[in-house]
Amino acid sequence: QDGADDVAIVCCGKISASGRPTQCLIFRESDEPTPPYDGHHVAMYVGDTKDDFEHVYKNCEKAGVVWVNPRFSDKATSLEGAKRYKQFRFKDILDLETGKTVFTLEHEMRSVEHSAWP
Repeated sequence: QDGADDVAIVCCGKISASGRPTQCLIFRESDEPTPPYDGHHVAMYVGDTKDDFEHVYKNCEKAGVVWVNPRFSDKATSLEGAKRYKQFRFKDILDLETGKTVFTLEHEMRSVEHSAWP
């Protein structure tokens, strides 16, 4: 199957005692059609400092993917808002070469200052 062995692993969070990141998402290429987005999301804890969080926000803002989920009150539409709520969201995963959305999954990106930080 073409592309069946193509894998992207995205890890973030602190390194565990085993030397592995504590959070990882594994994306596998597939020839199967992608089901429509059903609204679920993942929460990712970003970096070791608030500066790491701000860097991730700026990268998402530059890519044009910062998104507000109307179901929640944390409407972070700027870096100041993301810092106030200690989180922001994006949902489109882009092909960095074409800018095309390749997958949709809401990511709630949380700062080390977030009250739910592990």
